[in-house]
Amino acid sequence: LEKQLEKSPGDAFVLGRLCAVNRTIDPGKALAYCRRAAESDPSNIAHAIGFGAALVQAKMHTEAVALLRRLQPMSPDNVTLRANLATALFQLKRFAEAKAEYRWITEKMPSSPAAYYFLAIVHDQLTEYEDAMANYQLFLRHADAEKNKLEIEKVNLRMPVLQKQIKEKK
Repeated sequence: LEKQLEKSPGDAFVLGRLCAVNRTIDPGKALAYCRRAAESDPSNIAHAIGFGAALVQAKMHTEAVALLRRLQPMSPDNVTLRANLATALFQLKRFAEAKAEYRWITEKMPSSPAAYYFLAIVHDQLTEYEDAMANYQLFLRHADAEKNKLEIEKVNLRMPVLQKQIKEKK
């Protein structure tokens, strides 16, 4: 892809692919490619969403929220946009806002264990213990024993304390 880019430095498709490929392994490099892709093809919202995702990977959460909120009206049903927005809000500890995004994701993707896991944590942080319990249980129902082993262990440790908090709150 980089050799193709040398031949055609403004190729938005190649820039977009390089953005996606580098997002998790080199967020700084991905940011540059994503920005260039968005500038090369401003009518393609996917490049702008990719740039927002790269901002999240680079831990530039405030900037990511600002960009993704601007893009949201143009692509309100884009799961990638919503997941990255939820992640950025979660990292900024803006739990009430993150809750709405994670809830939307669980409605659109009801078998996504990660969405239930983070929605449960959000409810937990907001002291909405019954909702937290329900979402932890949904997470456990959908989680893969190998892929989600660490999260499952954390939830299993949290559940007894959470049950106690629910009883005390009543």
